Amino acid sequence: MSENWFDNIYIKAQGDSNQVPWANMTASAYLKDWLNQNTEFEKNLKALVVGCGLGDDAEALAEKGFKVTAFDISPTAIDWCKQRFPNSSVNYVVADLFDVNPEWQRNFDFVFEARTIQSLPLTVRSRSACRRLIASNGSCCSISR
Repeated sequence: MSENWFDNIYIKAQGDSNQVPWANMTASAYLKDWLNQNTEFEKNLKALVVGCGLGDDAEALAEKGFKVTAFDISPTAIDWCKQRFPNSSVNYVVADLFDVNPEWQRNFDFVFEARTIQSLPLTVRSRSACRRLIASNGSCCSISR
Protein backbone atom coordinates (compact mmCIF):
# COMPACT_ATOMS: atom_id res chain seq x y z
CA MET A 1 0.00 0.00 0.00
CA SER A 2 1.24 3.43 -0.71
CA GLU A 3 1.00 6.85 0.81
CA ASN A 4 -1.38 7.86 -1.98
CA TRP A 5 -3.81 5.05 -1.15
CA PHE A 6 -4.23 6.25 2.44
CA ASP A 7 -4.17 9.92 1.55
CA ASN A 8 -6.87 9.42 -1.08
CA ILE A 9 -9.23 8.02 1.56
CA TYR A 10 -8.79 11.14 3.71
CA ILE A 11 -9.07 13.44 0.69
CA LYS A 12 -12.26 11.77 -0.55
CA ALA A 13 -13.77 11.97 2.95
CA GLN A 14 -13.76 15.79 2.65
CA GLY A 15 -13.81 16.24 6.41
CA ASP A 16 -16.44 13.55 7.07
CA SER A 17 -14.84 11.09 9.49
CA ASN A 18 -17.63 8.57 8.77
CA GLN A 19 -15.97 8.06 5.39
CA VAL A 20 -12.70 6.91 7.00
CA PRO A 21 -13.21 3.26 8.00
CA TRP A 22 -10.81 3.30 10.95
CA ALA A 23 -11.74 6.74 12.35
CA ASN A 24 -13.61 6.28 15.62
CA MET A 25 -13.23 9.90 16.76
CA THR A 26 -12.19 8.67 20.18
CA ALA A 27 -9.07 7.06 21.59
CA SER A 28 -8.72 3.32 21.27
CA ALA A 29 -10.61 1.48 24.02
CA TYR A 30 -7.46 -0.55 24.67
CA LEU A 31 -5.37 2.58 25.10
CA LYS A 32 -7.99 4.08 27.41
CA ASP A 33 -7.93 0.90 29.52
CA TRP A 34 -4.12 0.97 29.66
CA LEU A 35 -4.11 4.63 30.69
CA ASN A 36 -6.72 3.96 33.39
CA GLN A 37 -4.72 1.02 34.76
CA ASN A 38 -1.42 2.95 34.66
CA THR A 39 -2.27 6.29 36.18
CA GLU A 40 1.11 7.41 37.53
CA PHE A 41 3.57 8.55 34.88
CA GLU A 42 6.90 10.30 35.20
CA LYS A 43 6.94 13.80 33.82
CA ASN A 44 8.07 14.37 30.24
CA LEU A 45 7.93 10.75 29.11
CA LYS A 46 8.16 10.70 25.33
CA ALA A 47 5.46 8.82 23.44
CA LEU A 48 5.13 8.04 19.76
CA VAL A 49 1.86 7.16 18.04
CA VAL A 50 2.34 5.16 14.84
CA GLY A 51 -0.24 5.70 12.12
CA CYS A 52 -2.05 8.32 14.18
CA GLY A 53 -4.97 8.79 11.79
CA LEU A 54 -7.10 11.64 13.12
CA GLY A 55 -5.16 12.02 16.37
CA ASP A 56 -7.41 10.71 19.14
CA ASP A 57 -4.83 8.31 20.63
CA ALA A 58 -2.14 10.98 20.53
CA GLU A 59 -4.39 13.46 22.31
CA ALA A 60 -5.26 10.91 25.02
CA LEU A 61 -1.56 10.40 25.75
CA ALA A 62 -0.90 14.15 25.76
CA GLU A 63 -3.73 14.64 28.27
CA LYS A 64 -1.89 12.26 30.61
CA GLY A 65 1.26 14.37 30.41
CA PHE A 66 3.24 12.55 27.75
CA LYS A 67 5.34 14.57 25.32
CA VAL A 68 3.79 13.11 22.16
CA THR A 69 4.95 12.81 18.58
CA ALA A 70 2.33 11.30 16.29
CA PHE A 71 2.83 10.42 12.67
CA ASP A 72 0.90 9.21 9.70
CA ILE A 73 1.87 8.58 6.09
CA SER A 74 -1.07 10.72 4.94
CA PRO A 75 -0.43 14.48 4.79
CA THR A 76 -4.19 15.03 4.69
CA ALA A 77 -4.64 13.07 7.94
CA ILE A 78 -1.94 15.16 9.63
CA ASP A 79 -3.56 18.39 8.41
CA TRP A 80 -6.90 17.11 9.73
CA CYS A 81 -5.32 16.44 13.17
CA LYS A 82 -3.95 19.96 13.29
CA GLN A 83 -7.38 21.36 12.41
CA ARG A 84 -9.17 19.21 14.99
CA PHE A 85 -6.73 20.05 17.77
CA PRO A 86 -5.37 23.53 16.99
CA ASN A 87 -4.03 24.10 20.53
CA SER A 88 -2.55 20.64 20.93
CA SER A 89 0.88 20.00 22.38
CA VAL A 90 1.22 16.94 20.11
CA ASN A 91 3.86 17.16 17.41
CA TYR A 92 1.97 15.86 14.36
CA VAL A 93 4.31 14.75 11.57
CA VAL A 94 4.02 13.19 8.13
CA ALA A 95 6.28 10.12 8.15
CA ASP A 96 6.62 6.63 6.75
CA LEU A 97 7.01 3.70 9.16
CA PHE A 98 9.58 2.21 6.80
CA ASP A 99 11.69 5.36 6.58
CA VAL A 100 11.48 7.20 9.91
CA ASN A 101 13.60 10.05 11.14
CA PRO A 102 16.93 8.57 12.35
CA GLU A 103 16.70 10.78 15.47
CA TRP A 104 13.68 8.72 16.54
CA GLN A 105 15.74 5.53 16.93
CA ARG A 106 15.56 4.27 20.55
CA ASN A 107 14.12 7.64 21.54
CA PHE A 108 10.61 6.94 22.91
CA ASP A 109 9.56 5.75 26.35
CA PHE A 110 6.25 4.51 24.98
CA VAL A 111 5.27 3.57 21.43
CA PHE A 112 1.62 2.98 20.59
CA GLU A 113 0.12 1.58 17.43
CA ALA A 114 -3.32 0.17 16.77
CA ARG A 115 -4.09 -1.97 13.74
CA THR A 116 -1.31 -0.44 11.66
CA ILE A 117 1.40 -3.06 11.56
CA GLN A 118 -1.10 -5.92 11.74
CA SER A 119 -2.80 -4.70 8.58
CA LEU A 120 0.44 -4.96 6.62
CA PRO A 121 1.30 -8.05 4.59
CA LEU A 122 3.51 -10.48 6.52
CA THR A 123 6.30 -10.01 3.99
CA VAL A 124 6.72 -6.35 4.96
CA ARG A 125 5.84 -6.27 8.68
CA SER A 126 9.34 -7.13 9.82
CA ARG A 127 10.76 -4.18 7.87
CA SER A 128 8.83 -1.65 9.95
CA ALA A 129 10.85 0.52 12.29
CA CYS A 130 8.53 0.15 15.26
CA ARG A 131 10.78 -1.91 17.54
CA ARG A 132 13.77 0.30 16.82
CA LEU A 133 11.90 3.37 18.10
CA ILE A 134 11.53 2.20 21.71
CA ALA A 135 14.12 3.40 24.24
CA SER A 136 16.03 0.68 26.08
CA ASN A 137 13.83 1.10 29.17
CA GLY A 138 10.67 1.88 27.18
CA SER A 139 7.57 -0.11 26.32
CA CYS A 140 5.26 -0.66 23.40
CA CYS A 141 1.54 -1.23 23.10
CA SER A 142 0.40 -2.80 19.87
CA ILE A 143 -3.32 -3.43 19.30
CA SER A 144 -4.43 -5.88 16.65
CA ARG A 145 -8.19 -6.00 17.26
